[in-house]
Amino acid sequence: MANYFVYGEETLLVNERVQNLCAQYDGEWAVEKLTSWNDARDKLFTQALFSQQRVFVMDYYLMEEAKPDPDRVAALLQGHDNVLILYYQGKPDKRKKIYKTLIKYSKRFEIASLRGGELQRWVMERAKLIGAKKIEPRAAGELIYLAGSDLLTLENELIKLSNYSPEINAEAVRKLAVRNVQVGIFDLVDSVVQGNTGRALNIIEELMGSGAKPPYLLFMLARQYRLLFQVLFHRNKGYGSQQIQKLMPLHPFAFKKLWQQAGNLSLRQCAQSLHEIVEADYNYKTGFSQDIGLLQRLIIKLTKK
Repeated sequence: MANYFVYGEETLLVNERVQNLCAQYDGEWAVEKLTSWNDARDKLFTQALFSQQRVFVMDYYLMEEAKPDPDRVAALLQGHDNVLILYYQGKPDKRKKIYKTLIKYSKRFEIASLRGGELQRWVMERAKLIGAKKIEPRAAGELIYLAGSDLLTLENELIKLSNYSPEINAEAVRKLAVRNVQVGIFDLVDSVVQGNTGRALNIIEELMGSGAKPPYLLFMLARQYRLLFQVLFHRNKGYGSQQIQKLMPLHPFAFKKLWQQAGNLSLRQCAQSLHEIVEADYNYKTGFSQDIGLLQRLIIKLTKK
């Protein structure tokens, strides 16, 4: 029995740690995604039915959402002979009983965000990994200044820059980085929640045409829908916009867009959409589908919610 709990705000680093953990069990071990608490309970409690040991991977959000009894979670974590990897892209609420149960019976990996010189070194190393022959330290610093510290954003920009030239300098960074993908995501979600499939599909094509890659777009969509879920959850409790904004310290523009989008979506619809995004993300990571068709199919599903 082995349980791992990986979490942090840097999605790329969380994903890499999950992939590295899975790689430790290459060979006779099969990797399978768990889609809900009930799925985890059924498969891990009936492990004797399987002909081989497995690595099970599950988004902690799906378990937390189900609100299982902590004693049942403890029994599951202690009572199986497989590998269970739970991951979370964000900061889990450490006050919750389910979190305390997980860290008691799991090996925890809390992924710290990169800052300062460490972040600049990461940019320079990543540039070489994705095919750039050279990147100037000044160019790395300029990119961080323009694009921010989110690693998926930085990787996406590095791919664009390396496709433009194998040697990345500060002038190229200022010329090409950064198309505001966040604004594009706002427009995309606006179209989705309004049921405008055609416009949403056009925005996806524009974003990918500008160099944005599927994993980054999936991350940005998931982030937006998680924020929408928080707005809808608090609104359902009777909180007003000003109260919710205090609980979610976002830029006024970002919160205004969220509030408008929440007016076209129910809490249940938002939860269903998050499940669809998680499913698409899994299909991409496992190689089932990695082209624009994956995002197009996802958008069509989301607009029908």
